[in-house]
Amino acid sequence: MAERMRSVCSASDAIFAHERLIEVVNVHERGLGLKLTLMIAGSLTIMAGATISTSLPALRDHFIDTPNVEVLARLALTLPAIVIAMVAPFGGWIVDRFGRRGVLIGACLLYAVAGGSGLWVDSLNALLVGRAFLGLAVALVMTSATALVGDYFEGSERAKFMGLQTAAASFGGLIWVTGGGFLAEIDWRAPYWIYVSTMGVALLAAAYIWEPDRSATPKQGGGDGNLWLAAGFCLLALINMATFYTVPTQLPFFMIEELGLDRPSLTGIAIGVGTLVTACIAPFYGRVASRLQLGMILAVGFGGLGMSYGLIGLAPSYGIVVLSNVGLGLFGALIWPALSLGMVAAAPAHLRGRVSGAFTACVFGGQFISPLMSQPLVPLVGLRGVYLVTGLALGCLAFGLIAGTYFRNKKALRGGRA
Repeated sequence: MAERMRSVCSASDAIFAHERLIEVVNVHERGLGLKLTLMIAGSLTIMAGATISTSLPALRDHFIDTPNVEVLARLALTLPAIVIAMVAPFGGWIVDRFGRRGVLIGACLLYAVAGGSGLWVDSLNALLVGRAFLGLAVALVMTSATALVGDYFEGSERAKFMGLQTAAASFGGLIWVTGGGFLAEIDWRAPYWIYVSTMGVALLAAAYIWEPDRSATPKQGGGDGNLWLAAGFCLLALINMATFYTVPTQLPFFMIEELGLDRPSLTGIAIGVGTLVTACIAPFYGRVASRLQLGMILAVGFGGLGMSYGLIGLAPSYGIVVLSNVGLGLFGALIWPALSLGMVAAAPAHLRGRVSGAFTACVFGGQFISPLMSQPLVPLVGLRGVYLVTGLALGCLAFGLIAGTYFRNKKALRGGRA
């Protein structure tokens, strides 16, 4: 009986190895097209909100007679996030149950239609409905794309691709934010044309994405995983995005009220500089990961972000705001690949879609709660105070990560001696 069981296990391992070989060959054959499609899909995270961030003051002025316009105008930026937070876990189940490819293509088409609805709607409420459907599309795009990265790549290749994907998302963010800023100076509706370009992503997905054969993948193929650890990465992703979105939601108003600069293009450039820095640094994440533990990478990243947010709060001029965004881009280049890679590695293979959905929900849940957390602070501490408080909170988080990594290493050392 034992010999028979070993034979069955060996056969199962051989089948699994054969299936993984086929996947590796497919990735190699489709090469640049496949990677480009996944990298562009990853950039849709930033496009969903940041594209219209610089047009928020003009949008507010256009709908100035709408009750509660101050809050609703900001929610035009972040409403997709709450929809994503609610839908993404179900989206994870959908892509695990029905497949990745079809969901990705359909979601990209919905993204283009719902995102572009701001071109013609004539009320703030109708605009918010379109933004809600955009959130549904983003949830499905991000969940399917993240799961595909886990399916197609392993080990060091996965770490390398995570860095490249972060870089691509940052380059995309540079285009979306700065492009949106210049278009906003033409008309507040003009940035919504950028969403229509997502039709091209659907075409790329149809051409280069294939459905991974997961039927032969044993549950133990990706290890049992650690759902508690994966949940920890999800929580950190929520915190990171909640603080990050104080920039697109509050910086346009900071520029006007604190620095007296009423030019959307300047705000777009300041934010875009940060994404450009991330794009330049992120491809080197693999080298950083080979030298530092994940906990220390996150500690350095959050600590650096804390200092950068604090610098915004103290900024006396536009140049210092730009310098602060350089810091946000530099340390963000460490955090995003670390969080994504940690989550994918911790997730059990057979639950990767659902864990990816939970991660996506936390990312966009952080976007949604960002203005709800920061806006009540404005009357109490002012716009500068919002950034100082944010910096202090992230500094405390960095200290906690350093302490946690230290005690974990100490415990492991004691276990090794034992």
